Amino acid sequence: MATTTARAAGLQGSRLYDYLTTTDHKKIGILYTISSFIFLAIGGLLALGVRAELAQPGLQYMDESVYNQLFTMHASVMIFWVIIPFLAGIGNYIVPLQIGAADMAFPRINALSFWMIPFSGLIAASGFFLGGAADAGWTAYPPLSNITYSPGPGMNLWIMAVILVGTSSILGAVNFLVTVFRMRAPGMTSLAPAAGPAKAMPHGIQTCNGPSLPLLGQAVAMEQPDHLLDLGQAIGGDLQLMSQVRQKAALIAGFHLIGEGQLHGHRQGRLPLRGR
Repeated sequence: MATTTARAAGLQGSRLYDYLTTTDHKKIGILYTISSFIFLAIGGLLALGVRAELAQPGLQYMDESVYNQLFTMHASVMIFWVIIPFLAGIGNYIVPLQIGAADMAFPRINALSFWMIPFSGLIAASGFFLGGAADAGWTAYPPLSNITYSPGPGMNLWIMAVILVGTSSILGAVNFLVTVFRMRAPGMTSLAPAAGPAKAMPHGIQTCNGPSLPLLGQAVAMEQPDHLLDLGQAIGGDLQLMSQVRQKAALIAGFHLIGEGQLHGHRQGRLPLRGR
């Protein structure tokens, strides 16, 4: 008992325990950055698999399904688990310092926003071990994302992960807005903050009030029951309309959809690219 208590006390006093339980904005910013670089390495490995398969015409190392999984997860990791967390980490570290605040307005929500990122990444990646990851492209356009063309749990896991990332971004945006508007140093006006807070304000306003990540989350959430129950086909749903909603949501969220990338990224095998 004494040994167990001593080990627990030693763990609580360790640097690792301090970072795992912290609500300090600088440490959370560092955690965001570390997480981004870890997922960057994972995304790079997925990209190496894609490029190795494309080195010569024909199938070399994997079939069409595995290739589509690598292609989809590479793009998803780079967008949702590298770019977004990295920018959030920079903001977490510098925004309170530049406005003279001791910390973010909601430190525990700040910590929750971060831990949603690696947790959601693990959910999306777990599809590789549960019968196949998402393989409909990171845009997940219907009908390619429905149960007919994306069977298995991978697409469901990907949708849940993206919803968590969106929730994390919305919570972080609220935190940034309240911090910048309510915790500025005395005498600092809303137009006076330095570059970091000045960029955090419009980003937070767009994320919370504009049709960006909320609309993206709603569009992705609509795909979950459709993928589970095939509601689009069962009740005569308009797949073209759902595809347009999903596309507009991604566009408004600021993600540039590159048609050429999809054209070269997906192997033909399930649907013609022009029909997607």
